[in-house]
Amino acid sequence: LEFWCARSAPSSSGPPPLQLGSGPSGLGVRSPDPLASILVRNVARRGEDQMDVGMIGLGRMGANMSRRWLHDGHRVVGYARHAETVDGLKADGAISAGATSLKDLVDQLPAPRIVWLMVPAGSVDATLAELVPLLSKGDVIVDGGNSYYRDDLRRSHELEAKGIEYLDVGTSGGVWGLERGYCLMIGGPDDGVARLQPLFKSLAPGVDSAARTPGRSGDPDPA
Repeated sequence: LEFWCARSAPSSSGPPPLQLGSGPSGLGVRSPDPLASILVRNVARRGEDQMDVGMIGLGRMGANMSRRWLHDGHRVVGYARHAETVDGLKADGAISAGATSLKDLVDQLPAPRIVWLMVPAGSVDATLAELVPLLSKGDVIVDGGNSYYRDDLRRSHELEAKGIEYLDVGTSGGVWGLERGYCLMIGGPDDGVARLQPLFKSLAPGVDSAARTPGRSGDPDPA
């Protein structure tokens, strides 16, 4: 189990002002300067730490998580039930590419694939029933929602038999996560967790986002 979280200390005036995206989708939350203030750590680039990920569920959290990934150079293929949502976010630059179906999403990802779900807990099993037959041994599925942990254990055991790794990554941050980052409660196979470290680092706030615990120093260790 890993826990990645560093919150900015709240100011007396409350959270920074945000506004709805002004692009065609009108989804997600943006600051008055939406691109300049999202990340100050890295410019967008592609290299060995940049990954391809499929995002299923493009609500406010899913779309804003995608934006953080894009600004760290990752590639995101997005899918939502409504085509207008996908088209709008693609036009906004919030996703790299849009998918018209789960099969289309899987076909656009290089193997071994990474598929991240940001759907309601009650929809996870139905989504997996359609998604899993499209995947292959070595692929990874991440449930970033608030599923009951016993359901995640069951799914992990079922998918292990198919050679598919399943990670339970409870993601917290709401609409503020775009700028502040997301807290991640990570559980799953060690190799799968290690493989997705670049994605986790892009979502989590930096170590300088909050004061260090007195007496703690050196490089942070999420383990």
